[in-house]
Amino acid sequence: MTHFVPSAMPDEGLGVLLLIRIVEQNTPGFFAPDRPVHVARAPGRLDLLGGVGGGERALALQLPTSEAVCAAVQTRDDEMVRIWSPCRDGARTDRLSVRLGDLGLPDAPIDDQEARAFLCADPRDAWIAHVLGGVLVLARDHRKVVPNGFDLLLTSDLPEQSGAGSSAAVQVATLRAVAHAFGLELDADELVAVCRTIDSEIVRDDLGGLPQRTIVGATAGALAALRGDAGAPEAIAVPDALEFVGLDLGMPIVTATVADAADVAAENARAERFVELLRQPVSPATATELGELMF
Repeated sequence: MTHFVPSAMPDEGLGVLLLIRIVEQNTPGFFAPDRPVHVARAPGRLDLLGGVGGGERALALQLPTSEAVCAAVQTRDDEMVRIWSPCRDGARTDRLSVRLGDLGLPDAPIDDQEARAFLCADPRDAWIAHVLGGVLVLARDHRKVVPNGFDLLLTSDLPEQSGAGSSAAVQVATLRAVAHAFGLELDADELVAVCRTIDSEIVRDDLGGLPQRTIVGATAGALAALRGDAGAPEAIAVPDALEFVGLDLGMPIVTATVADAADVAAENARAERFVELLRQPVSPATATELGELMF
């Protein structure tokens, strides 16, 4: 950790560096000084355009962000799991502890209904479902069992409950760090499948895996273009002359609905045109049309 060098993208490097500083400041208070700490990072995403109506050819354009969730995991010798996720506004709890046995691990994992009742009983604690739901699903549905407890620190500069992919980033960062800590092989497709089960069966807030597919396949400085409900995104380079800015208006998240197939076709055509314009030299005319398509 003393040799960490920030990446060429300063915001990305500083996010991990901040996590490492918190680890250092809380050793031995939270982490043991004689065990390795395994770190993973997962960016957020902005839902830019498209993806309406589903279908194998539906094009969704997603923008990975430099804001991200970082996870640090250290294994334990007992079955305790201690989780710390600092909360700036006090809207939720930030420290929770459970036993692996509460999830029926390692031998008899509980089902999704039991997991939902246990993890989501208190709204202030429900965020833990995005953390421990993955450990449960990984063991039960993929036969990849965490044999011991662990200590987990999560830090994030993503706004919560604003559609920026904070929950998906928590899932991905946690699963990557836990898998690395316990030597579990976890490829991109399996990672997304676990996250989709968390959303659809435990949290009951299913976005079809779109945020997770974006996060897992993200390329810095590029839009992620996804088609249908499976597969890795195509990276669409963002010209240097353009910048996307997300504004948090403090409004609740609203899921768009589509009236008929004509609307679906029109939305997909807008997304296709958007990609076509991004691949052209930037001019006032193309920039204006890009803005109009987003609007």
